[in-house]
Amino acid sequence: MSIYVPEKARVKDAEDESDHEEQQQSSTVKTEDQPEDNEVKKEEENDDSPTTGIRKYFKPKRAAATASTSTSASASTSTSTSTSTSTATKPSTAAKPSSSSASKDTSKASHPTASTSKPDKEPSLRRKVQALKIKGPWPTVKVCQGRIYCMAIHENRDKILVCGGDIDGNLGFWDLDESKGDDYEPEEDEEPNIYSYTAHTRTLSSMQYSPTDPTKLFTTSYDGSVRYLDLGKQQFVESYVVSPDVSDHLGSISIDSKGQQLWVADNDGAVTLKDIRTPKDKMVYRKLLHEKKVGCVNVNPKYEHLIVTSSLDRTMKIWDVRTFGKSKKDEALAEIAEFTHRLSVTSAMWSPDGASIASTSYDDYVRIFNNFDPALPDIQEIPEPVRIPHNNQSGRWVTMLRAVWAHQFNWFSIGNMGKAVDIYSRGTGDLMATLSDRHVLTTVPAVNAWHPNRVVLASGMANGKMVIWR
Repeated sequence: MSIYVPEKARVKDAEDESDHEEQQQSSTVKTEDQPEDNEVKKEEENDDSPTTGIRKYFKPKRAAATASTSTSASASTSTSTSTSTSTATKPSTAAKPSSSSASKDTSKASHPTASTSKPDKEPSLRRKVQALKIKGPWPTVKVCQGRIYCMAIHENRDKILVCGGDIDGNLGFWDLDESKGDDYEPEEDEEPNIYSYTAHTRTLSSMQYSPTDPTKLFTTSYDGSVRYLDLGKQQFVESYVVSPDVSDHLGSISIDSKGQQLWVADNDGAVTLKDIRTPKDKMVYRKLLHEKKVGCVNVNPKYEHLIVTSSLDRTMKIWDVRTFGKSKKDEALAEIAEFTHRLSVTSAMWSPDGASIASTSYDDYVRIFNNFDPALPDIQEIPEPVRIPHNNQSGRWVTMLRAVWAHQFNWFSIGNMGKAVDIYSRGTGDLMATLSDRHVLTTVPAVNAWHPNRVVLASGMANGKMVIWR
């Protein structure tokens, strides 16, 4: 690994014209060279102190706090600013922003544990979801300069810190100040807490916080690199750079529970396994798994020898990665299970307990695959899914719609082309809620991310703006 010093990206002469995802990217990519500086760039910086920007949430005030600072982001951010060495101070109001068939299957609709796990809490959680609204003095905030392509929310239970990546490689953070009531009227020159970074030189395609170190945010890009932002040191570190003979369009990223190995998908139909403890030009292996672009790769959170991939070749496949290391370099690999969709599959993701998969396809269905146990030694068939009709035709100017699981609950969300967000239950695929606000949402909230520890949802749009449902 090395500290990242931005330089002009290596760009291929021929773009992949087969998917309008690439048309979106190629029509809006920046032509300027990036600034050469190994420090994180903020559009405005008013203070040189260590607490400037979001660093204040990840840098200890005293050396004696070492026992707690390694998990400071997941520990509480106290509402008092002077009591604990590991708690975060409140954000300054002076911080400035950078301005197959279609029939529904009901015979296998319920998940074995969905209806029996703490049933007394389910009505309350359902009501919380249905009550989600856009609140606060700034209902919508421009966090990124370009179209938002991916999002994540930090795990801190007492803080809502949302980040988004755009098609120009920029990374933006919205630090929501919850101390201000819904009826608070900001001063004329008062603005929300927004922090901006130059992370990559091309589309920032995917992001994920390290499961073991929430001060590290990993990002992938079409510039052919994987980097992470160290939130405490305020530096980007380059973890992986592709070799010149393979696709530099790196897409989906998935990190194992130990935070040491990364799975990365690319446009050639391959996935790469990278150990972040090795030099940036080294990888464990790269395997060709599909005939066309892999849009999503996802590690099973409970059985990490299983990954699921989705592709432009219309298939979703489950793989046992324990067989990958035994295969020769050019040897064809056999998946342990496959499901063919009518059109390309934009995403396929395991549920938080690793027992279900939600897939999204351009055939205008969201599918939920329930009632199978990934622990079985041989998965010969993927069970027939619950099919949910859903308009997934995002077009050229809207980021592709993807079903995103809530981290601790039995539901997932997906953007609605009617300028709303749909939330579905896992077991039966019932529509739990449709979140909308015609006064605030002027475009499709295509990209969504759930708070890992709260019933809070953030949505990003093509104009670079975000809303937070809470």
